[in-house]
Amino acid sequence: MNQFSFQFNLPTSYTLDNYLISDSNNEAFKYLFQEKEKLDFIFLYGPKKSGKTHLSSIWSEKYCSINISLNKIDIEEIVNLKDNIFIDDVFLSLNEEKLFHIINHCKINKFKILLTSDLKPVEYKYLNKDLSSRINSFHLIKIKQPDDLLITNLIVKLFNDRQIRIKDSKVILFLTKRINRTFDNVFQIVDKIDKFSFNNKKEITIPLIKKII
Repeated sequence: MNQFSFQFNLPTSYTLDNYLISDSNNEAFKYLFQEKEKLDFIFLYGPKKSGKTHLSSIWSEKYCSINISLNKIDIEEIVNLKDNIFIDDVFLSLNEEKLFHIINHCKINKFKILLTSDLKPVEYKYLNKDLSSRINSFHLIKIKQPDDLLITNLIVKLFNDRQIRIKDSKVILFLTKRINRTFDNVFQIVDKIDKFSFNNKKEITIPLIKKII
């Protein structure tokens, strides 16, 4: 598990080494990669910007899966799939017929399948009741809203991704204690600070942050 630290040279690729783990997502991480129980049909649920794509990309590499876009695959192609399957943000422009056939294909051929969304399976209004039944039978894994450790390290990582160096660690602590504690809001605030600092050619300091938030 990543420890509380201020490291400004974190990589930005979707790798295991730079996945930030805390109590918010540790359970999801363990379920996806534990070997004690065979989990072939998994639904990963979590808030927007909570790292579902990052975590799923690690899973995809481990299990040699292919990332499928339901908008780009034809139904006739499904029978030829020969790999485990990952579908990110599954309810975005969902084609129910295609997904139904993909799930059946995975069951018949004993492939793993991982779906992600910021909606729970029971929250989506299905037209195909058989599809609803199948998705709701998936093993549901949840990422919770971020705790203090994850918020702090996420802020540091996002600044690093923008090649912004924060000279005083107190700036990060100040920001952590004063923002709305959701993943989506952390991304929005860091982006807002970045743009303001760049446009005004100002160093990011506590007084600057006070003006912005």
